[in-house]
Amino acid sequence: MTTRELTTKTTLLTGSALLVLWAVSFGLSYVQLGLAALPVALGIAATKAALVVLFFMELATARPTIRFAFAAAVALVVVLVGLTVADVATR
Repeated sequence: MTTRELTTKTTLLTGSALLVLWAVSFGLSYVQLGLAALPVALGIAATKAALVVLFFMELATARPTIRFAFAAAVALVVVLVGLTVADVATR
């Protein structure tokens, strides 16, 4: 087994964290948060996505060029979403 492969402990901890975050998200769906509902939901979703990307997609142990490509893709998505929002907001 190489250092790039996930250990059983890392897999179980990451999976447990994802289940806990799912339970928190599910529990909060029954709570009236008002305007805070969207930021809380997006924060939980971003945390779950980060865990999946870092550990299950092994970005934490990837070469720097792969990390740079991933960061460039995320930046492009942010720019495109920003331009879409700007287009809709200025109509």
